[in-house]
Amino acid sequence: MTISFIKPEKRALVKRLIKMNPLDVKYNGKYITFRYDRHTIKNKVIAKKHLGWVGQWNRNTNTVYYDPDLVSQPKEVLSVLVHESIEKYLHDTYDLSDSADGHYVATMVEQAFARQIGINWDDYNWRVEFICKKEIKHKKKPSPS
Repeated sequence: MTISFIKPEKRALVKRLIKMNPLDVKYNGKYITFRYDRHTIKNKVIAKKHLGWVGQWNRNTNTVYYDPDLVSQPKEVLSVLVHESIEKYLHDTYDLSDSADGHYVATMVEQAFARQIGINWDDYNWRVEFICKKEIKHKKKPSPS
């Protein structure tokens, strides 16, 4: 596993965190809860268009967002929500940045979780990329005057 892009002082932490699985994942349409790193994570969930990504988290509240284009694939929504919730937890708990180490850990955990619940990772990644590209095009369009 090559994690040379992670700051040396955080590599041991990152190696430990990517080996952990989210446990007892529950999503009722309004909240996602699960255990990870011996903590219970609970976030409010909101479907929101035009995030620029398929998921996002709020720095100030326990809220995660997903693009409703995923709604036809409930397992994929769950996978995105796990990713965003872990990324938020890592930022809040360990000050891991969302653009590098925190995102990397969340992606590795998400990949293992997705496979565990029966998601084909390659197909899922294709859909995620498709939605992201669509969102990027939307953000580049000039606003109507």
